[in-house]
Amino acid sequence: MRPRIFYGWYMVAASAAIMVLSASTIYFGTGVLFSAIVAEFHWSTLAAAAAISLRSELSAIAAPLVGYLIDRFGTRPVMLIGLGFVAAGLLWLSVIDALWGFYGSLALTAIGTSGSGGSVGTIAVSRWFVRKRSRALSLMFIGPATAGITVPVLTWLITSQGWRTANVIWAGVIVVVCMPLALVIRDAPEKYGLRPDGDPPDQSEASSDTSARPRVQASVLGGNRSLTVKEALRTRTFWQLMLAYTLTNLANTPAVVLAVPFLVGQGIPTETAAWAAAGIPAVSVIGRVGLGFWGDFYDKRYIVAFSFALQAAGIFLLAGITEAWMILPFLLLFAVGFGGPIPLRSALQADYFGLGALGSIQGALMFMTTIGGFLGPIFLGALVDMTGQYQLGWVLLAAVCALGVPLTLMMPRPLAPGRRAAVRQTEA
Repeated sequence: MRPRIFYGWYMVAASAAIMVLSASTIYFGTGVLFSAIVAEFHWSTLAAAAAISLRSELSAIAAPLVGYLIDRFGTRPVMLIGLGFVAAGLLWLSVIDALWGFYGSLALTAIGTSGSGGSVGTIAVSRWFVRKRSRALSLMFIGPATAGITVPVLTWLITSQGWRTANVIWAGVIVVVCMPLALVIRDAPEKYGLRPDGDPPDQSEASSDTSARPRVQASVLGGNRSLTVKEALRTRTFWQLMLAYTLTNLANTPAVVLAVPFLVGQGIPTETAAWAAAGIPAVSVIGRVGLGFWGDFYDKRYIVAFSFALQAAGIFLLAGITEAWMILPFLLLFAVGFGGPIPLRSALQADYFGLGALGSIQGALMFMTTIGGFLGPIFLGALVDMTGQYQLGWVLLAAVCALGVPLTLMMPRPLAPGRRAAVRQTEA
């Protein structure tokens, strides 16, 4: 007898909750923490921004290894270890007294978030859904969107208890709340006598032996041939998808992590700037759910390209903010555009390359796209130190972000979920 609620939806909920309290909160709350630490130690904007970029780059370096470990051992053990690294990094951050400690603690959290954040959850959820994949991923990514409500909480902890105590408290939340939630995560549904999307199980598959090693085999992931990592790397589609997301990451990462110090420098009160930072993930729900849901019914390329255009327009508006009310149009454009491509990236990967080596392929893709997140804050921080203002940097980043639109539209049309797109070497 099939359960009333398909188990895959429990995994969606657990993954969303983990992202609320771990990787996404650290990501969206960076601006508040950044301002508090720089104010105490009087570091330059470039020195502190470089630490944030180092965090992004280490996440990129760790991504291929994390992807391989997921394909080899499954998502749950990787997620538990990753959460442990996040907690350890936050505890280290609470006792730093020099710039090298700031770099080191953020490096540790970077490795942890690579093994416990959205990249792990998307692989697990993608394996449990085919027809409803875009919808499931969209719902899962509501999690980091609601992380925005924790940014004011983090701000209150920092102002009332100090940033060191705030990090200790957050490390405790990771251990007490997130680690038990990670136990909900499971690998391919066929291993438990179920089928993707909660469809009725095939009797021949249900009676077969699924107690083998934890590595997920391509033969139980949709029945169609999946590409290996080497095959995916030989396709033009992989490189177009990588470049589009790399350029947009280069532009949107500074907008997320450095918006607070920019707004404060424009005369916006710190509390208002913190709410603006919280508004990015909150408003991005419109993109994550609204645009993400369309991915099961319409061409994902057009939705992603539209999202990139919204991001570029929002970053351009950010350059002109001088009063608090001007934050609203920035949020409506940038945050909606920021949310849309997040669930659709994993859905596109599954459509183009299959599920058999999804962890390794996603790791390779993230290694390259995260380079944009690494370079963005360094570029903007250096420009601020040279010119004394952010405006030129925002305009240039908006132009870079806009390049993702034609790159996405030039990709071949993805086939329907569950059918592998014909991306062979002949594509090149």
